[in-house]
Amino acid sequence: MPKALSPKPVRNELIDSWGRTNNRKIEDKSCDECGSVYRPKKRESKYCSRPCMWKNNGKHQIPEDGHETWWVDSNGYVSGRVWENGHPYRKRQHRYYIEKHIGRCLGPDEDVHHINGDKRDNRIENLEIISHGKHTSLHNKDRDYTNHKKATYSKAERLARSDRARRIKPWINGQKALAKARGEQS
Repeated sequence: MPKALSPKPVRNELIDSWGRTNNRKIEDKSCDECGSVYRPKKRESKYCSRPCMWKNNGKHQIPEDGHETWWVDSNGYVSGRVWENGHPYRKRQHRYYIEKHIGRCLGPDEDVHHINGDKRDNRIENLEIISHGKHTSLHNKDRDYTNHKKATYSKAERLARSDRARRIKPWINGQKALAKARGEQS
C-alpha cells in the first residue's frame, strides 16, 4: 500500500494550530496595549484580552473628578452622572447640590424638597432638607382619596386569598432580610 502524501505547507498561507492551511483568514497581530502576539477573532481586534482593552478603556478618556453630565429623566427630575474619585455616580441634581452645599452625604431618611414645587429648579435657596415622613405628608395633604374604592371580596374570595398567602408565605423573605441585616445566621 502506498504511503499517504503529507501536505506541504505553502509559504504565504496561514496555518492554524492543527497545521491546516484553509481555516485561517486573519493574520496574527500584536496587542496595542501589551505588545504580545495574539490570534484575533475579528479583523478589527486591537487587544489580546479584555484586561488589555480595559486598561486602555476602549480609547475613551476618564473624565476629571467633578465632571457632570445632566439630563431630565422620565419623572421630570434633573438626573445625571457625576465623577468622584475616578468613578461615575448616578445622582439626582437636587440631592447632589445639597450634599455639596452642606458638605456631607444625605442620609437614607432625608429627602430634598423643592419649595416652589418645580422639579427642575435646583437653586440652593429653593431646596430644603426634610425627613422622609414629613416630605410624604407634605405632598399628600391635598390629595383626594374619594376615587379610591375599598376592595370588596366575597367570603370565598377572601378565603382563597388567605389560603394563597399561607401557602406562599410572603413574610418569610422579610424575616430573612431582617436576620441578614442583624448579622444572624439563617
